[in-house]
Amino acid sequence: MNTDELLNSLKKEKVEFVPHIHAALNTVEDSINLRGQIEGGHTKNLFLKNKKDEFFLFSCLESTIIDLKKLKTTLNLGNIS
Repeated sequence: MNTDELLNSLKKEKVEFVPHIHAALNTVEDSINLRGQIEGGHTKNLFLKNKKDEFFLFSCLESTIIDLKKLKTTLNLGNIS
């Protein structure tokens, strides 16, 4: 789904939103510096890979401290990076 399709789908479902188009943000610090006073929950995404070439996308609130050793054990992912 591209950006236009996503926005049209949200409009069709009458979901209220305000789009914020920006360059890619590589760190939580980048996000904090860019967003100013945008309200709501702010997230971070971790794109992880294990030795079996399996990929995982883990999303959480930006303030969440992630212990990768605990995460890999809890979710039985094997070694991840």
